[in-house]
Amino acid sequence: MKKSWAAGAALAAIACSALGIFAFTHTHLAPVLVAKAMLDSVPPPRALALPAVGSWKPNGERHASPVETRMADAGVWRERHGDGRNSDETLLAGAPTFGPALIIGQNELYFSAISFDRESNIYASPSVAMDGVFLQSYDIETGELRWRITTGRAVPAGGVPIILPNDAGGETVYQMSRDEAMAVDTNGNILWRSDTGLPKRSDKDDVGLMWGPSYNPGLDIVTGVSGTGEFVAFDRESGELLTRKPLHVPGAPSPKRDVDMPSQLLLQLTEGLEKALDRPLTTKVIERVLRVVQGDGINIANYHSIDPETGRLWLSATAPDEADGKADGTSEYGALYGIDIFRDEADGGIGLAIACEAYFNGGSASTPGVRGDGRRIYVADGEQHLIAYDSDCRKLWSVEAGAQIVASPSVALDNNEIYIITAVSLLKVIDEDSSARIEWSAAFDMYDASFPLAQKNLLTAAIAANGIYAQAGLGVATRPGSERPGFLPLRRGGARLDRQTGEVLWYAESTGDSVAVTEIAPNGSLVIPQSPIRSVLAGIAFPGLEGEVTGGIAVFAPDRPELLVLDAACAALPMMEQAMRAGPTDAGESFKAHALVLIRQASDASGRTGKFAPFQSMQLAEKFRAASAAIEAGRMLRATGDLASVCGELKQATAS
Repeated sequence: MKKSWAAGAALAAIACSALGIFAFTHTHLAPVLVAKAMLDSVPPPRALALPAVGSWKPNGERHASPVETRMADAGVWRERHGDGRNSDETLLAGAPTFGPALIIGQNELYFSAISFDRESNIYASPSVAMDGVFLQSYDIETGELRWRITTGRAVPAGGVPIILPNDAGGETVYQMSRDEAMAVDTNGNILWRSDTGLPKRSDKDDVGLMWGPSYNPGLDIVTGVSGTGEFVAFDRESGELLTRKPLHVPGAPSPKRDVDMPSQLLLQLTEGLEKALDRPLTTKVIERVLRVVQGDGINIANYHSIDPETGRLWLSATAPDEADGKADGTSEYGALYGIDIFRDEADGGIGLAIACEAYFNGGSASTPGVRGDGRRIYVADGEQHLIAYDSDCRKLWSVEAGAQIVASPSVALDNNEIYIITAVSLLKVIDEDSSARIEWSAAFDMYDASFPLAQKNLLTAAIAANGIYAQAGLGVATRPGSERPGFLPLRRGGARLDRQTGEVLWYAESTGDSVAVTEIAPNGSLVIPQSPIRSVLAGIAFPGLEGEVTGGIAVFAPDRPELLVLDAACAALPMMEQAMRAGPTDAGESFKAHALVLIRQASDASGRTGKFAPFQSMQLAEKFRAASAAIEAGRMLRATGDLASVCGELKQATAS
């Protein structure tokens, strides 16, 4: 009898333990309760040693785009994911070190990206702002508003502005909403303003979703795709509407779900965001935003990409209704579409033709990332896979990421590198042609902290010549054993990682997390538009421990410009070495252009640092000028020698 009782007690203990483990690993509540019982403070970031010049170099495997190579000011982060093919890469160097962020426009909420001109001025359309902002510009150094164009509507523009070089040697800014498209100069003067021709929708029904504008260089048109699948196009110069009747891209709406949040929690979230933004909000505004984030009832919940060489539009969307075997008006499947855009010779209008398509399970978690040469397209499905397709939509490989991929892949020009973020990690993936492998998982260790606190990435990876940049933070992981883990960040900030190893090289805190994009400005600043939903939820769960929380745009400016001079100049050197090896090829011309923009960045940064004596600055400027002139004249060996000399001198000058 005693043995039977003991066995039963043991089984009960095992069952209770198993239930406890399951509750901790598969629920949000259990980890929060455990953490609340253990936490009474949050540690500061640990001190990091000044990073040395990075060891990463291109190995010669560059998939270049000649169109991008020829573009003026190549490498500037001009649109949502950096460029038209959504690579999330800049040719420039990012800030090697930076201090706590300057917060611009604290009462604005950004669920999408911003863009920069060649002078690093910011162009933005916030998802939530005081007065229905269509487009605005900020000075990146002072945070001052340069100009603003408003709509008078509650629903904002929704798109991400793009900045293109113009024929006069300047730049033109383009923006688009569901209702209208606009071109302005960099001083905010309207050049043209055109109606989209799309059916009007009420603010009550509209989620404010317009994926655009994008630029097709072959046809010289500005295009957009709405969340409901309508395609519009405008002549870039005149603003003439070329889609006289709205065209439609394929796909059916995704299943519409109620916002997966109890009404009381939604109210608390709204109140928390009101406090963070210091402005009134309604639960309807937050519900609308959450619909966009979740893709509820939306045909197109991701941005689209343009192959600069062929002009083909790559779209990750829902598959046709019947593809999932149920003709019910919605689609459970995701799809990749390659769509050719053409001009109708009869009337000059625009038409669409589906060139290829591929379906996959579970919907899509990402914007397609297109390799520089347009021969690889990378997309995430809804089942933890990164998938590679060729330009005919043939599947080449898929790689298991270990958790749901939660953002677009970042696609490097060099070394067949791809960077992806999941709900738990940031991964470097190597495309090996017919297969892929994971090279590293980032080791986030910005804080000296242990259980119940965890450290993880929070946002897309931005690729720069001297590292990988991301948003990361310290907080409490929830549902750690589920397919879609959660995370409540109590601290968050900008991080620079070693491109070769995934080691954290530098970190500084900011005031909000983000679901937008990690970006690099031409002056090297790490910039993150903030949407602090997770930070507000962390404050609800752990009141008083969440730190300062605001909206706005976080700018992590270089705090030691001399290190930016060093990194940019030394990053240009291997580009020149590869240019000499490649010779007069597309890759060789791309390496030359890459070296030129890095030299220009180094020269500009050298004038902003007080580290060098005046005569040193003058000598540096002359050496950078001479190296650029040698490249332009085709004297590659001379230019490479000049750069090697400058890099060595800078290492000595910045050693102290």
